[in-house]
Amino acid sequence: MVSGICLAPALACVFAVIGDVVPAGTTTEAFAWLVTIFVMGNAIGTSLAGSVLENADLRAAFAAPALSACCGFLVLMASRLVRRDAGRLSANR
Repeated sequence: MVSGICLAPALACVFAVIGDVVPAGTTTEAFAWLVTIFVMGNAIGTSLAGSVLENADLRAAFAAPALSACCGFLVLMASRLVRRDAGRLSANR
């Protein structure tokens, strides 16, 4: 329940940002890709959680989401660096 309280505002922000940054005429496709990513992440997370529960103890099962969140944060930061560097390269042309 606690995580669900933040989910609706976060999703509203994500959809608003995507709607603003994608090229005109591609909004529906961008939203479809976002939903696909959510469903794919849910499927992968569920399968990994099942594997962790079968092969490790309960503490590892609770540590796995925290590790996953840290990995997601690192991917986000890396993508920001890549986008910033790409912006610099295109500005220098």
